Amino acid sequence: KNPFSLTGSIGPLGADPGKGTMNVDLKAGAFDVVEMHLTGQITNPASALAYKLNLRINPFSPKRLISKIAPDRAIFPSDTSVLEKASIQANVSGDTRQVAVSDGKLVLDDTTSTFQAKVKDFSKPDIFWKVHVDRIDLDRYLPKTEAGKDDKTPEGAASGEGAGGEKTGKTDYAPLRSMVVDGSVGIDELKAGGGSFQNIVMIISGAHGKFRIDPVSMKLYQGSLVVKGDVDVTGSVPRTTLDLNANGIAFEPLLKDFVHKDFVSGTAMAQISLSMTGDEPAQIKKTLDGKGDILFKDGAVRGMNLLGMIQNLQAAFSGESPTNTQETRFSEFQSPFTITRGVLETSLTKMTSPVLNITASGKADLVNETLDFRVDPTYVNPLNKGSNGKNITGTLVPVLISGTFSAPKFRPDVEKAAKQAVKKALTDIIDSKLGKTKDGTSGNPAGKEDVVKDLLKKLPFGR
Repeated sequence: KNPFSLTGSIGPLGADPGKGTMNVDLKAGAFDVVEMHLTGQITNPASALAYKLNLRINPFSPKRLISKIAPDRAIFPSDTSVLEKASIQANVSGDTRQVAVSDGKLVLDDTTSTFQAKVKDFSKPDIFWKVHVDRIDLDRYLPKTEAGKDDKTPEGAASGEGAGGEKTGKTDYAPLRSMVVDGSVGIDELKAGGGSFQNIVMIISGAHGKFRIDPVSMKLYQGSLVVKGDVDVTGSVPRTTLDLNANGIAFEPLLKDFVHKDFVSGTAMAQISLSMTGDEPAQIKKTLDGKGDILFKDGAVRGMNLLGMIQNLQAAFSGESPTNTQETRFSEFQSPFTITRGVLETSLTKMTSPVLNITASGKADLVNETLDFRVDPTYVNPLNKGSNGKNITGTLVPVLISGTFSAPKFRPDVEKAAKQAVKKALTDIIDSKLGKTKDGTSGNPAGKEDVVKDLLKKLPFGR
């Protein structure tokens, strides 16, 4: 049985078949699943072709159509109720120099999209489009991921990629260099990757291989994200610059939805500027430059008791159970940083809490995925009162962070801690010798130098 059918009429042709206006009324079918209607007019097809047509594809089941076209190719969306209903309608007009689509409407299950487009100068296409989607849940259309299995492609296993994740072939960007584009996409509500986004707007324009994205904006997790950027493909590989501005994003539910973890909570804000070269991850990381400032407010870092680490050497680093909760709470965490050729560096990262101020400095190598940081704590107030009103006691120990992104290592800076302990002991002895009063004044300030000399002589290295 023939899977295709075509009925209807074109005409009348008239005395001169290549001239004048012809009516079009066609009905086409495919696989007894899809039925398409094309109506309208064609003018002067032989000399100066022009047309105004209406296209309508009646509701059909995409799932059934796929089974007819490729019966051996099974599809397993996570939601078995999807791909049951689709329909399309649009007006199409144009001539030999241009084609325009207006009043377009695509319905897929419970998602409705409207669209319009225009293409001029087919040899060097000038393309305009505008698309609006009311709501769509992309996760419903993707296959289920089995629990405990990683759905990521193994490094180097993808077609066209080497063992290090680099492409073995080059992408040809020549077609983009002859193209002019002006397009926009709007989505009221999008679910993807487990996350939820609202009021998405993307606008892109450009010509001759240089394109501007201004902006990609969206609402997400009680906050907003705006990204602007430029992509230059006039060379053999793309050169990209991005400016990102995030404001008021609730970070904990975002992490739970995307990576099913909750190791950081708080409200996130960020301003980041980046530049990079390449079109695959390994090359991009090696060429990544930029700067930024990330701020979290009123949150916690879970799974790491930084207060316990810097207060208690034995409990924090020897494997004993810490007495405090396994999290580090903060009122503000701020990290300004720079990135040079894939190496992130910060010297002014700080975290404040009701008990401690913590500063951090160091590097994170994004290419080799290694860490080298130092964390220095100081008490916020001289009484060292915790949130429960009890005194916080113990020597504050700097923490060194090394290892890799997947397996970070924490250890005390024993040398620095020892120096601090000796300094404090000497200060206490000196104050005792000088008869220092509670208000900080000394009963014998003139004798301080003699006391210090006497103490140094008693130390092994002072003899």
